[in-house]
Amino acid sequence: MTRELRRIQKLSAAIVAGLALLCLGLIGGARAETPILQIETGGHLSLIRALQVTPDGKQLISAGDDKTIRIWDIASGRLERVLRGEIGPDDHGKIYDLAVSPDGRLLAAGGPTGATGATGVAAHPIRLYDLASGEIVGLLDGHSEPVLALAFSADGKRLASGGMDDTAIIFDVASRTQLIQLKGHKGDVNAVRFSGDGARLVTGSDDKTLAMWQVSNGTVVAHMKGHGGIVFDAVFAPGGKMLASGAADGSVRLWDAGTGQFIRALPAAKTAVMSLSFSADGATLIGGTGKAPFAVSAWDIAKGTVRAAYKGHDNLVLAATTVPGAGLGATAGGSNNEIDIWDLRTGEQVNRLAGLGRAVFAAEFSRDGRHIAWGHTRERRQINNWGSPRFSLRLPEAGRTSGAPLPLRDLALHGSVTRTGDLELLVAVGEGSSFHDILEVRRAGNVTRRIRRTERDGYAHNAFTFAGDTIVSGGGSGWLRQYRRDGRLIGDFSGHTSDVWAVSASPDGNYLVSGSDDQTLRLWNLNSRENIVSLFHASDGQWVMWTPQGYFSASPDGDEFIGWHVNKGVDKAAVFVTAARLKKHFYRPYIVDEAIRLASAREAVSRAENTSFSFNELADKSPPAFKIIRVTPKIEASAIRLELSLSLAAASQAPERLGVIVNGRNTYSSADGLPGAGGGDLTIEVAGAPGRNLIEINLDNPVGITTRRIAVTAPDVAEPRRNRLFVLAVGVDDYTEFDQDLSFAAADAKAILAATKKFAGRLHQTVIGTLVADGERLAPTAANITKALELLAQVRSDDTVIVFLAGHGINDGADYLFLPRDARQADGRWDPKTVINWRKLQDTLAATKGRRVMVIDTCHAGNAFNPRLIKDADDANITILAATDADTLAEERAALGHGVFTHALLKGLGGAADKGSDGAVEAAELGRFVKQSVSKITDGKQRPVAHLPVSGDFTVS
Repeated sequence: MTRELRRIQKLSAAIVAGLALLCLGLIGGARAETPILQIETGGHLSLIRALQVTPDGKQLISAGDDKTIRIWDIASGRLERVLRGEIGPDDHGKIYDLAVSPDGRLLAAGGPTGATGATGVAAHPIRLYDLASGEIVGLLDGHSEPVLALAFSADGKRLASGGMDDTAIIFDVASRTQLIQLKGHKGDVNAVRFSGDGARLVTGSDDKTLAMWQVSNGTVVAHMKGHGGIVFDAVFAPGGKMLASGAADGSVRLWDAGTGQFIRALPAAKTAVMSLSFSADGATLIGGTGKAPFAVSAWDIAKGTVRAAYKGHDNLVLAATTVPGAGLGATAGGSNNEIDIWDLRTGEQVNRLAGLGRAVFAAEFSRDGRHIAWGHTRERRQINNWGSPRFSLRLPEAGRTSGAPLPLRDLALHGSVTRTGDLELLVAVGEGSSFHDILEVRRAGNVTRRIRRTERDGYAHNAFTFAGDTIVSGGGSGWLRQYRRDGRLIGDFSGHTSDVWAVSASPDGNYLVSGSDDQTLRLWNLNSRENIVSLFHASDGQWVMWTPQGYFSASPDGDEFIGWHVNKGVDKAAVFVTAARLKKHFYRPYIVDEAIRLASAREAVSRAENTSFSFNELADKSPPAFKIIRVTPKIEASAIRLELSLSLAAASQAPERLGVIVNGRNTYSSADGLPGAGGGDLTIEVAGAPGRNLIEINLDNPVGITTRRIAVTAPDVAEPRRNRLFVLAVGVDDYTEFDQDLSFAAADAKAILAATKKFAGRLHQTVIGTLVADGERLAPTAANITKALELLAQVRSDDTVIVFLAGHGINDGADYLFLPRDARQADGRWDPKTVINWRKLQDTLAATKGRRVMVIDTCHAGNAFNPRLIKDADDANITILAATDADTLAEERAALGHGVFTHALLKGLGGAADKGSDGAVEAAELGRFVKQSVSKITDGKQRPVAHLPVSGDFTVS
């Protein structure tokens, strides 16, 4: 039996029966040299095993089974940085413990690092990170099995470690060499701590004992017995007179720090004590917990009683620490792997440090098979029924894109099936097990087959269903298996990386959907067991859906949630490249939709064009890297100019284009004067504004894009120059060959132009309007629309552009087309000279200077919406208002004389959206007003979309 399985087994004795929470692997089957596709939610994805606070008490550092080290600002709860190292299949790269040097300069990290040491023997070196830069500055070799515990001496000169090889080691930090190896324990060494004077070291072990060692010569000062279970942690109290230890049997014992003599026991916890930490004054001790109700105790040392209990976690708590001088505790755990900061006196929560991910506890289909539905809340502790669906997503159909995640409404659902004919599925706890490790197949009440799980294939049957002529069961550590009805294994669905809590087959028997602790919902081909797509749905509503090959569709900011981990060697920090930076290669919503339609991502990719770039190239190539050296505001002729000084690093590919957005305005875009692949310094000037300037700098090369943002305050000027407003309004009612004429698109375009001139025009020096619509001088033909778009080349960086499009839009394969009046087909294909390809329109507007606003009302038929319209606009810092989302259609109302969307927009521009009563309508106010008004008029049947870029709000009228 492996040492990791031993460790999981010993923990399972302290965990509530039926909960298989310990993950065996984060990345299954990945080669170390291959970039690894991962999700990045801004928080931990798996068990958090270690917490440390920096000596200044300002930052908290966490790490665990998701193989990342995260650095948080305690005051704000903001994630500041993520440190990474080499990872690989299964456990390789998990972090089991951390230690920060007393001067705050070094961070030690240990676990199953799984490298080959300097001696050529398999080893698990301890990584030493420079905390300021995040770079690995050294490796400490010595353990032949994973490292479980780390501690610096008070002077920072020594580092102690404990491992699964039953030893502890003391290292010299400066020379990176081993000073002494401590042997004697008969089990894993789970805890190591130096005394305050550095003369002694205490260790705690699987053998239920502690040992106190003389650091200078490695002799045993005391062998300490008394715990009835595995010793998980031991810690010296400030002042050096006492130490405390906690064990799997719930006991907490106090010992004399000098002699190792037992002093007394504190009131026992109701569950295993997984970790311990003293407050800075030594008056309070807190301990992590391993069993429901998951309350973390805070013991009053002087009184020997429980002072307070923190009850904010809903699951296992493996890590606990205190914040020096703040009277606060920090504990990590729960179903969503949060870190909670709480008051040691009252047990009240102060803050929660977490990402935007949530475990998935429900996964079902709609009865017609056209939607998937899921839920993120663990509502019950009931096998195969942990939670209820709360969200849904419409799957793509012929000629229609997939939808976006929405709150669940009026869908008849089809969940797991545990009875079919006279067959029934039931779970049982096997002999000697604490999990529901037996799945019984019963016929007419009699057991015909028993399917048993072991620690090698997921421990328990958490979720299960009949699926056609087969049975599918999800268990711990990502195991999802398919069996014949006679219990024989057919194969595995490989993809989940943590416990599977929900599984359902589609009504037609072609698909399977599953939900997991890894915070993903996954869609599978039930027959081939191929992972088709995976969905991550963030708590803020953003989302991303991707194929195993990395092609994705996403909400405007959803592509920040996935990316590629790129190993750089065991002695170097790894890098993470987000999908957003590789959008030009992998943002392919059409491939994602085709994968679902075909029930095969492999088949969809093989049929697609322009799929030559492989993420494997990231091992050798990378997007550009640059730093902002300084930004210097200047005043020139009563205008603000910003001088930007940049330093471009050497890269495998030379940069192609530099773009700068200031306060949402496109102020600079050029390929001229850029350094080559060798890097170099660059200085440019761009237009700014008085007061705060939010600057976004984008640098492209053939691999991808890198974005940096900075805020700079510029001085006020007496009379800032008023800019120009360009308005292009297009409305198409009557089509020459398309048989779905509209009634009010032209009227909408004419009214929008008039309203922007009247209400928005007063904010500008002049208004330059162009109307291309039925019944007007410029008919809405393809040639006239194209010519009108060319006028946008006149726009300066301090101008504003509004483009309004009303008419029909359709999906044509991977393309989205706006149909002018003269749009026509030839041999079943649209003539490119008679349609406006959205990519061309998007590229034109993205290249246009100034602030850009796009208003689109093109979704009047079932094949009308394409979600990349919103995404592409947002990525180009274009403010967008759309009449509908992916699941609703735009309505026209004769009584209003306009489309419902335009009607609401006109009212909002006229002042109805001014909820602040300050005489100005801001873009965010207008968006909210339009969405609320349209929803009210249509009784929720039409749902507009309004999205502001990261640059933020601005005055519209």
